[in-house]
Amino acid sequence: MKITAIVCGRKNQNTERLARVALKAAKDMGADVSLVNLMELDIRPCVNCRACTRSLVDPSFRGRCVQEKDDMRWLDEQVLSSDGLLYAAPMYECGAPGTYKLMCDRLGPSHDVTFQRDIYRRRLEAGQPPDIDTRWFKPRPAAFIGHGGSEWSYLSFPTLAIPAVCLGLTIVDYLRFDWCSRGVLLDGEKMARVAECGRHLVQMAGKAPEEMTYIGRPGVCAACHCDVIRVDAATGEALCALCGAPVRLRGHGAALEVEADAESLRISHVLESGRELHMRDLRENARLRGSSQGEIERRMRPLVQEIPSARPGRKEAEV
Repeated sequence: MKITAIVCGRKNQNTERLARVALKAAKDMGADVSLVNLMELDIRPCVNCRACTRSLVDPSFRGRCVQEKDDMRWLDEQVLSSDGLLYAAPMYECGAPGTYKLMCDRLGPSHDVTFQRDIYRRRLEAGQPPDIDTRWFKPRPAAFIGHGGSEWSYLSFPTLAIPAVCLGLTIVDYLRFDWCSRGVLLDGEKMARVAECGRHLVQMAGKAPEEMTYIGRPGVCAACHCDVIRVDAATGEALCALCGAPVRLRGHGAALEVEADAESLRISHVLESGRELHMRDLRENARLRGSSQGEIERRMRPLVQEIPSARPGRKEAEV
């Protein structure tokens, strides 16, 4: 059994230290452990080349991401060789840093487990080689740790837990530590909780998703446990900020009750049912975009000429 921590932070500082506490607890239970720091990898930004989305409408397409020469495929192998995953990052400007988001942006349709299952099935039915690594279909538990130097970490959960949506991971724990500069690493109770996170990943590895349990602080979303919601002021509709599941908020004295029924939770993107709905929407949007692309370009061409993009002047490189 292997537990891998994928972190994004300074070398040998708080993020790596917290992850190592959890990994040590997992190792003491007999697991193989590994730590990967995104700050040491070359992860290039998604440029919307659409190679990963073409397969949604054309299973015969075998094009690859134009950024594939960076370290993303190596990182994929670290995930595929793992039985449980821990993601940890500091909070920059309310949420996870840009380097972490670069990884998340590259996880889109190309890594979405529901998309890959569908493509795998459609290619087999067409008598084509699937060219999909079936290790993506393996259930994996995931835990997330966010930390910051103050309390400004309001988007910690929805920015950290994006890999759970794309990779079909089951969220089994979430920890957030504010004011870390006050000595969180010397707080025995908090470090015991981090160690518990590592042990829980080992205990959940190998189980079916419905058998995995969540031990983190309860959130407002019954599907993914996220603690952030977004509310439409005009309609009063409330949706989970991570997985999009609808919730109902009801005042109850000084407290706030959160309700959700099984039918509404079906659209959560951390569930297979929700990802399937999302996949169908994307496929239809791709079809509509393809049929109207020529007319859009014709209408926009004069505007491109009239309003060019601004860019800085570049000095010629000295020989």
